[in-house]
Amino acid sequence: MSTASQPRPMEAQYQAEFYRGFVHTAGRGVPISTEWSRTRDGRVDFYIPEKKWAIELLRDHIEVSEHISRFKDGGKYHPWLKEKMVKDWIIIDCATSSPTKDFSEPKLWHAVFANDYSKLQLYNHQQALTMSVHLKN
Repeated sequence: MSTASQPRPMEAQYQAEFYRGFVHTAGRGVPISTEWSRTRDGRVDFYIPEKKWAIELLRDHIEVSEHISRFKDGGKYHPWLKEKMVKDWIIIDCATSSPTKDFSEPKLWHAVFANDYSKLQLYNHQQALTMSVHLKN
């Protein structure tokens, strides 16, 4: 069977794992909001109110540029930055294949999993490998 025919997690599965990992690491005393928004026009996947951090998770390199533009001048999240409701943000692109394109946005990271999810490699926005971790089941 080719790797193309293997089932891939939906974005919601990556979000659930991120949430579980956050609570495990930071503890239940550190609040995190899911699907957070200040307006009707868009919402970020996660918001950490104490730090005013916004976190977006993507899947399989889909619409990376479009998600970056949401935080830029004229984007749907940009007013939150101007109003200081969001102080910092990051986009994490979760995939099972390496990125094929460089981006100029340093707040973009690529989390690339082995096909069996036994290994995670973290790449920056310019496709430079910054970390490799073996994962447990």
